[in-house]
Amino acid sequence: MFKAVEKDDSESITTYNEFKKLLLIWNLLRLTASKDKIYAIFFGWGVSNRDFQKLKKTLLTYLPPINSLITFFDTIFKLFEMMQTRAFKAKMTYINMTLDVGAYVNAYRVLCNYPEKFSKLILYLGEFHLMKEVFGSIGKLVAASGFQDVVFQAKICYTGSLDSVFSGVQYNRCWFVHATVAEALERLSECLQHFIDGEVKVSHNIFDKVKLEQMDVDELCQDNKINNFYDKYKSFQEEISSRLHGKTSMFWTVFYLDIMSNLHKLHHSVQTNNYESRLEAILEILPLCFALDKQIYTRYGSIYCHTLQHINETHPGNKELTKLKWLSVQGQDHLCCWHSY
Repeated sequence: MFKAVEKDDSESITTYNEFKKLLLIWNLLRLTASKDKIYAIFFGWGVSNRDFQKLKKTLLTYLPPINSLITFFDTIFKLFEMMQTRAFKAKMTYINMTLDVGAYVNAYRVLCNYPEKFSKLILYLGEFHLMKEVFGSIGKLVAASGFQDVVFQAKICYTGSLDSVFSGVQYNRCWFVHATVAEALERLSECLQHFIDGEVKVSHNIFDKVKLEQMDVDELCQDNKINNFYDKYKSFQEEISSRLHGKTSMFWTVFYLDIMSNLHKLHHSVQTNNYESRLEAILEILPLCFALDKQIYTRYGSIYCHTLQHINETHPGNKELTKLKWLSVQGQDHLCCWHSY
């Protein structure tokens, strides 16, 4: 079982349990109440209940284009200087910059060489390529398990795209295939089916009152019946991880479903601007990168997590700013994608 850190502190335990409970509620809604309502995939369901009307819309401004590769040291240095000049004019306390892994590696080296000059600049590692790397790692783990045959026979993905899914190249298709298989395993495995006859029927009245457009997720997570069900569900998963139900169930529950849960948590934390949940998800993913020799993410992912863990010491007040000052990218009035900067 790939676990990066022991969840000893109360804040980490709370974050972990809240997300696992949210994912369980979504699975139960899809399992028991989808006949009358259509529930979106987890990402859409997770943000559909957020109040976007309170946001103040502003126009984006763009920096002058730099006709050079972003991975060049001269380009990065020029970009840092340009950002710092603009931030000084705008009276910004800190500069929060997100870069993909290729640019992040060289940008971090520039930042280390000029720590005083760019002391107000904070680098964030983009999650997009990290998730693609994890999908490639999942492909290696399930390569000899018959996963390809199941996916092909279920008509989820055809042979022409399977190689791209297993390598993590096709991001959207990876999400579709693995999220579908993970949800099917949750439904068919004993993780949920074990409790269907007794527990879910008791909680079904709760789900009858749920409306997708007017859902109070916090209230639902605090419901006593949901909490009791979650405690039993978690205990049963611990039994599976102890091999009490066989090695096969342990592999798919402890490895596959745990990794998919961490990917869901990482994606959801970016959408909802949850600082602690994002850090926890990346910490959970890093040992997988280390085990499968993903050297770049093992090295620079660890540095990135160290930066996030000690952000209050190196840049006091920035963590609170990232929680309060959201950046939303909205292409249409009814669509909104959340990022935290």
